[in-house]
Amino acid sequence: VTAPAPAAALKDDIKVTLEERRVENLSPEGLDRVFYLNLENVSSRDYALSGYVYRFVIQEQEYFRLPERNLDSTLSLPRGSKEMVRFPVRITYELLHRSIAGIQDAASVPCYIMGELMFMRGRRRGGALPFAFSAEFPLFQAPTVSVFAVKAQSLTIGGAELQVELRVSNPNGFSFGVDALEYDLKIGGHPLK
Repeated sequence: VTAPAPAAALKDDIKVTLEERRVENLSPEGLDRVFYLNLENVSSRDYALSGYVYRFVIQEQEYFRLPERNLDSTLSLPRGSKEMVRFPVRITYELLHRSIAGIQDAASVPCYIMGELMFMRGRRRGGALPFAFSAEFPLFQAPTVSVFAVKAQSLTIGGAELQVELRVSNPNGFSFGVDALEYDLKIGGHPLK
């Protein structure tokens, strides 16, 4: 009787499933597209995650390739255990628009991550397990702000109190909050303080 090849045994021993896809740190400059993967050891053997390699593809074009990385210390995955690992990809809109053509007017963009997880069994290599998951991410478009109305509340020799009403239009398919507002006010081309 011959033992199965390590890669074939690994495929039966470790189950890789997608727990969640998340957009994090969304800003006008970019975002993080994060993949959370569950690793479940369904075998009677102990394993440890020792490294990984992956690439990130946007509209069938490679955006990012991470060469093989060995973990500083392995992630133990004893028999019958579960662990979650996080794979983030930073997307900057400036690089995205330079690298990938034809997405400027899209509300969201399809993408996928694919790679391999490297495992150890004791002190020996346990093999590599492939993974691939798809997702999409939003493209941020700056909101437009226009002055709707200006009303004088009070006017005296010492100054004036004005109420300015703004109209904000959000062209994105998602909502966001406003933390601060910066503005310059001019009357007749002269700045007011």
